[in-house]
Amino acid sequence: NIESLIQTRQTPDGAGSDDVFAKVKELINNMISSRQEEAAAEATKKAYCEEEQGKTKEKLDDLTDKKEGLSAKKDKKESEASTLKEEAATLAKELSELVQTQAEMD
Repeated sequence: NIESLIQTRQTPDGAGSDDVFAKVKELINNMISSRQEEAAAEATKKAYCEEEQGKTKEKLDDLTDKKEGLSAKKDKKESEASTLKEEAATLAKELSELVQTQAEMD
């Protein structure tokens, strides 16, 4: 039984009373050490993740800016293409009229 175990561990002068808790203290110290190591590993992991998130956000912002710039450039080119098509249609019509006028003169 537990009482007899405790009594056999203690010496009459009380000097052995610390020995009863030595194993418990050792286990507690090991648990604390283990938790501290886990906390340090978690902190390292968290720092790495935050750094990578920062890099990713920065890259995303850069790519978003590039996309917006390219979209504006595309819109401008489409507008220029539309204007050129209108001018080409106008010139084709004028050329057709000139050819018809030339044919009438001959």
